[in-house]
Amino acid sequence: MSEIKIPGDKEAVIYKAALAEFSKNGYDLASTNKIVNSIDISKGTLFNYFGNKRNLYIFVVKKVLDFLTPILLEDIKNLSPDFFERISQVSAAKLKLTLQYPEESNILLESFGTKFEDFKKELQSEYDKYVVLSNKLLLDELDFSKFKSGIDVQVVFNMLLFIGEGFSKQITTLYKSDYKKILENRDFIQEEYNKYINIIRTSVYKDN
Repeated sequence: MSEIKIPGDKEAVIYKAALAEFSKNGYDLASTNKIVNSIDISKGTLFNYFGNKRNLYIFVVKKVLDFLTPILLEDIKNLSPDFFERISQVSAAKLKLTLQYPEESNILLESFGTKFEDFKKELQSEYDKYVVLSNKLLLDELDFSKFKSGIDVQVVFNMLLFIGEGFSKQITTLYKSDYKKILENRDFIQEEYNKYINIIRTSVYKDN
């Protein structure tokens, strides 16, 4: 997708309207008619900027990433050198971000989850950046002395990623994507997640 040039007074308005529509209905059911009807812009103008609905979606996803990434990084300064404490810190920060910005979180969950294969060509580089960032956040300046001999920390990290993703989907399903209920039950959710973390901690750490 070539660089999209949109007048400054239009970009924010289009982004907000498209974000709301894609977040509410997902890519497949999202309507560009609803987007243009909610703002002072014609459908012809919208497609003059983006060409098609697909390019508009990619534009929104990348804008969301540009918006949320620095907020997350600011919220997780001074990370613990303990691997599992750091996992909890990052998980709590991500949950906080999800609760603060549900629309943005919804579109990322879809674009890098159920729809990723459909948009892999456009989003692969963004996904790779996320992997690099995740590795940096969770593995840099880590205290490896607590791990048992022969433990591959990268494998442990990958296991926790899988568990985290599965747990997030389970919670989202349990509370039917009602972020208010998730917020109300955040302590319980963290306790449940910590049960999985503690099982792995016991398996890979030396005896205290």
